[in-house]
Amino acid sequence: MFESRHAGRLVAGLITFACTVVPAIAADATSGYPARPIKLIVPYPPGGGPDAIARPLAQKLGAALGQSIVVENRPGASGIIGTDAVAKAAPDGYTLLYTISGPIVLNPLTYKSLPYDARKDLTVVSQVVKRSLLLLVNAKVPAKTLPEFVDYAKQHPGSLAFASFGTGSSAHIAGEYLNKKAGIDLVHVPYKGSFMNDLASGQVVAGFGEPGSAKPLIDAGKIRALAIAGKNRSSLLPQVPTFTEQGLPALESMEGWHAVYAPAGTPPEILQRLNAEIVKIVKTPQMVALLREQGGEPAGTGLAEAGRVLDEERTRWQQAVQGIGGVTVN
Repeated sequence: MFESRHAGRLVAGLITFACTVVPAIAADATSGYPARPIKLIVPYPPGGGPDAIARPLAQKLGAALGQSIVVENRPGASGIIGTDAVAKAAPDGYTLLYTISGPIVLNPLTYKSLPYDARKDLTVVSQVVKRSLLLLVNAKVPAKTLPEFVDYAKQHPGSLAFASFGTGSSAHIAGEYLNKKAGIDLVHVPYKGSFMNDLASGQVVAGFGEPGSAKPLIDAGKIRALAIAGKNRSSLLPQVPTFTEQGLPALESMEGWHAVYAPAGTPPEILQRLNAEIVKIVKTPQMVALLREQGGEPAGTGLAEAGRVLDEERTRWQQAVQGIGGVTVN
């Protein structure tokens, strides 16, 4: 009887400890966040579009948090390698992800299997910038507008090629979606990176790209931008009309986001702190100028809005992929 009562007191004491001391330790850990440097993984190579924004963001975010943020590039496999590293990291706010939509939205739609579950293993902290795709053509193509290009393509079915960043990429899906919605037959040529030089030289006649990387070749007169996705024109290329303005509203959805993600299970207090600082940084004049110079539109979404935007993006691209009959990468 004595041993039974003693054991009962011991269990009760352990429960009390768990209910009071353990939460206090966790709360103390989050209140002191960040207590050491933070790692921001970019699943793409140094010098690329995501890296060019991630580094100044990391510098400013580190200054706001009072800790250094180390940018680590882990490219490979369409962003899968770096994204998986964050998905499997401890949910303590010390390993974050900065990426385009591909690994989060497109890969789950196009890969047969992934080492991570983007919905369950990661949580969005904030969208940083919106990037809309442009329909680009070689300057020698005799089409100055989207309707003219559609007519030109219909006159040459199966003989004109469009380039993309690779099978299953946003540029690939956008090109096939254009085929579907405009009733044309452009042949897909996947690249393992930039196709801009081949587009400028005429080895391919068309492709979908982003304003920042396309503008130098547009200004040089080597390629031409016919239309841009999204509801509004680009502030970097305001002369380029939208798809909707030219009668193809279905292509309006061909846009994506750069965003910061954390491992699922990261404490809400840490997510709130990171989100608040990122939103402030993205809205500063210096960051707004940088993002627009690269052809994007600043975002800076709150936590609830970020989740809603991500859900909407998933729905849009799922509809596009289903609309072209699906895409399988592996």
